[in-house]
Amino acid sequence: MSAASGTPTTPTQLFNSNQSCSTDETTPTYLRAREGLTVMGIPGSPENTDNGPVTVRYQVWPITDPTRITTVSRDHAALGFEATAVFPADAFTDGQTYAWQAQMVAGGTASDWSAECYVTIDNTAPSKPPTISSSNYPDNDEWNQGGEPVQVTLDANGVDDVAGFEFSWTGDFPVIGASIGAYGVPHFEDSYENPKYFKRADTLGGSATLNLIPPRGAGVMTQ
Repeated sequence: MSAASGTPTTPTQLFNSNQSCSTDETTPTYLRAREGLTVMGIPGSPENTDNGPVTVRYQVWPITDPTRITTVSRDHAALGFEATAVFPADAFTDGQTYAWQAQMVAGGTASDWSAECYVTIDNTAPSKPPTISSSNYPDNDEWNQGGEPVQVTLDANGVDDVAGFEFSWTGDFPVIGASIGAYGVPHFEDSYENPKYFKRADTLGGSATLNLIPPRGAGVMTQ
């Protein structure tokens, strides 16, 4: 539970919606919060089994008004394991950036607050679909001679918060998620590390160019 002084230690391994905490206000994590925002942190160490459960307290506020604090707690949290809590959906406004932090409470004594994590709430789907163009396979072209990858440019079509694109030859798209490891620590899978289905835009609201080779199979392939 504690350092040598006997005071609770500040929670570590901070995550929001299973994604890593961003401690840089200029690069917040973009998250949906229509059903609330799940946050978590690890109190203490699993070796401190003789100290019993503790409370992990979380607070969040809009960076434009630090006085508007919403607080939630996870009681009876196990030392050394991720302690999850949920900020209510009505604590957030779409498009605003928020800071949140965590502290551990044990025996009536609280730890220092953790570093601040920054999130921007994005509850709104893109208002327009992306545009698709190709330099070597133009629209309405008939049979192509083949022999080279299809160069495709995907563009955000004026939607300024698009970070990247997901694509498929078959219309089946993989699910983006996280696996849960030891002590409840999530391992978020960066979708852009899978070039088979994902490509990051060159800038927020920008475009991405891909060189694609159609999968093996009979018939005309569409993108």
